[in-house]
Amino acid sequence: MTISGVRPRLVALLTALLAGVSLLSLSSLPALAAAGTVTEFNVPGGVFGITAGPDGNLWFTGAGAIGRITPSGTITEFPVPGSAPGAITAGPDGNLWFLDNGTGKIGRITTGGSFTEFPVPTASTLQRITAGPDGNLWFTEDVLSNTGHNNKIDGKIGRITTGGSITEFPLPKNCAFEFCGPVGITAGPDGNLWFAATDVNKIGRITPRAALPSFPRAFRHHSRAGWQPLVHRSCERHWAHHPRRPRHPVPGCGGLCAQ
Repeated sequence: MTISGVRPRLVALLTALLAGVSLLSLSSLPALAAAGTVTEFNVPGGVFGITAGPDGNLWFTGAGAIGRITPSGTITEFPVPGSAPGAITAGPDGNLWFLDNGTGKIGRITTGGSFTEFPVPTASTLQRITAGPDGNLWFTEDVLSNTGHNNKIDGKIGRITTGGSITEFPLPKNCAFEFCGPVGITAGPDGNLWFAATDVNKIGRITPRAALPSFPRAFRHHSRAGWQPLVHRSCERHWAHHPRRPRHPVPGCGGLCAQ
């Protein structure tokens, strides 16, 4: 047989071999789900918060435990005795951080399952937690206070370092007889932390460097007559104006704590 007769057969053989390899490779891949397909995985005892972890898995809070679920659905739980874990987030240190209202502490758990908890100085209800732009974790909390005939909930923004040192920043006390505690919190593109004061319909901003909470939108201080809308001049210095007094700086809280 001549070389010219062998060549077409060789080309045909190689083409068939490549086609077979391609079909074998495709058959080994998992079936692609259609868009919108929902798959659920049962979690013993329930689940509350969830976040993406630094190890390529998802981490969640459950009933007295912190859980890990792989993208394929394999679940592992790590018990935290006496706890009631809520919100959870990935920290800048490669660990997971969660709020524990069962013990009033903030917890840290490694991707290997070892955990440590740090007590929050003020007795409060811990709400949400997020990683900040300053390498710390920031969280929101409600603090119940008794005003005599009424109870009200004041709010604080908290900061915890990856070493466990906690600092709390009280929010403006401008909402007597209301539930003023913040809920959601996230890091903003401007290098600040932004939070939602749900029950008073306000968005708040707190600067990590000076830790001065403020509400960017001016509003009236209703608890005392005569105060005018607050005018914000910068992130670090705020002014309030009273009809009978010259403009003056109000220390802390961007003037919102003025009495």
